[in-house]
Amino acid sequence: IYCTSRHIPGVKFAGLIHPGLIGTAPSAELLKIWNDREATLVSEEGTDAEKTLCGCLATRPLACLPEAKGAMLGKLGHFSEKSGKDDAWDMVASEAARTVPGRENGGNCDIKNLSRGCTVYFPVFVEGALLSMGDMHMSQGDGEVSFCGAI
Repeated sequence: IYCTSRHIPGVKFAGLIHPGLIGTAPSAELLKIWNDREATLVSEEGTDAEKTLCGCLATRPLACLPEAKGAMLGKLGHFSEKSGKDDAWDMVASEAARTVPGRENGGNCDIKNLSRGCTVYFPVFVEGALLSMGDMHMSQGDGEVSFCGAI
């Protein structure tokens, strides 16, 4: 299977379909751990406590706190219909995990070889696991180092 891009006429890429996002649902306890950990990272930005990579590079661990704008909460609904209009939806959106960064349950992994025929194991934190996947890629290398490059 090959894919092409209008940006590079005449060039074909070998397609290796893989999910950019895959993981199991976190428990309420794990979700709290994430939100506390990432809130600490965000609160340290711009201070002497801000984390760096090995103390020498100005790169910090990624933290993305819950944000209702853009939240798509499955059967609970989409932010454009529910935000500010449904108390239950607003409560869930205020603590729901974003898909970036990858975490203990999986997440935004972008592993090109996570495709047909492979086996992957994820920890299970809730009854039934609630495995989900999305952000399918046709041809991309491993990771999203610069958050771009997908085809």
